[in-house]
Amino acid sequence: MQGQAIRRFHYRRLQKKRSRYWSGNHTPREAGMIATTPHPCSYLGCGNPRKHLNERTRQEKRFYEEVN
Repeated sequence: MQGQAIRRFHYRRLQKKRSRYWSGNHTPREAGMIATTPHPCSYLGCGNPRKHLNERTRQEKRFYEEVN
């Protein structure tokens, strides 16, 4: 089980690491958001295609090809 000190260490480590590839100076609030949500965008192409584009998963596509 992790102690509070190690969790704080990793949280600050992630803030520092991820602020590099998000580039720029960030407010403490922005730095916290970067540490907890590393993905910079919510573009449709970046997300799950089934959720955003109503596409079938690979398994579903394979199943429907076998049936037809």
